[in-house]
Amino acid sequence: MTPTCYHGARLADGGYRVIAHDKHSGERYPLRHIPRHSLRAGLAWGYVGPAPADLARSLLIDALGPAAACPLCNGTVYVVWADELGDDTEPYDRGRHHDLEPELITECLCDDGYRALPYQRFEIDHVARWGEHWTITRGAVLRWLVRSYGEQVPAWVLAVIGCDTVELPRLES
Repeated sequence: MTPTCYHGARLADGGYRVIAHDKHSGERYPLRHIPRHSLRAGLAWGYVGPAPADLARSLLIDALGPAAACPLCNGTVYVVWADELGDDTEPYDRGRHHDLEPELITECLCDDGYRALPYQRFEIDHVARWGEHWTITRGAVLRWLVRSYGEQVPAWVLAVIGCDTVELPRLES
């Protein structure tokens, strides 16, 4: 399911709940917490900190879908040196690479299996400002991402939004 929007609410017990929602099918699911900064606290908003940073990152990753995976390791966090010269890598696959020498398998330099995303700016621009309840559409998340890249929007982001180029408005100096 590709969600059309996300909803967050503070619970009576002080916890937080974030739901991804597809308005077309009616399907809903809890947003998956993809931890980076806040292993115990989970997801939160309304301030700048570890849990809101994780919410911002989790929202961007969910909105991007499979395109958020690191293209070098394909989300596995490990790469295999595929040639003897050490110039070419491929994503680690436990089934195919189980008998390789350990020194040929290394950690990828990605962000825990994901592309490096400007989630901390998203945290400041949106997540830190949210109150008790909030809603943001997937389109708004992706539009923010495009604007955050300015004139250097990566092709993989353009592919997610389904266009070849983005015309950004020019600001008068």
